[in-house]
Amino acid sequence: MTPLCNPIYKMAKTWRILLSFTGIMILALFLWRSPPKPLQELIITKQVVQYPIAYIINSTTTQFDEEGSINYTLETELIRFYEPTKATHPDVTIEMPKFTFFDRDPATPPWELSSLSAQGKQKQDELLLKDNVLLIQRRNENHQTLLSTSELLIQPQRRYAETNKAVIITDENGQTEATGMKFFLDDERIELLSEVKGIYRFK
Repeated sequence: MTPLCNPIYKMAKTWRILLSFTGIMILALFLWRSPPKPLQELIITKQVVQYPIAYIINSTTTQFDEEGSINYTLETELIRFYEPTKATHPDVTIEMPKFTFFDRDPATPPWELSSLSAQGKQKQDELLLKDNVLLIQRRNENHQTLLSTSELLIQPQRRYAETNKAVIITDENGQTEATGMKFFLDDERIELLSEVKGIYRFK
């Protein structure tokens, strides 16, 4: 009797096919429930892909406070609006945002805040500014305060900003570096959170 005609050989071959199929099913179930990190990132990326439902080019927005004074202005090159979701994915993205925050005292110079991009939620008074974030107050040609960081979370209506990234503050008195910051614009108060060091110029 040849091996192909042997009933035991046929049974063993059938069992090998069944075991292989079962193994494939178990592996597929495992990957579906606990996919490896590269596969998780691929799935997440695929899920959060969104396309804008509207956009605005070269816009200027003026926001007033309760007393009718200008709170701030926002100039942008491009704003994209997306369908709001419950996820953490932003539904507003901005290219080249530039805020100008005005003080109630006209004699106080405004703060100018800019970055390469920003993102946030339409229903929240909160934006995350990213890449080359600069905050400047120009008192005159020779006196200005410049703050730079890589990311800054701002609440425009509250006139508040914070970051946990490295911060560099430069003015005519020297330079201060820190990690993490809270900035209260109305009080012009800056709280540096950790690893603070400075270089000062004595006149």
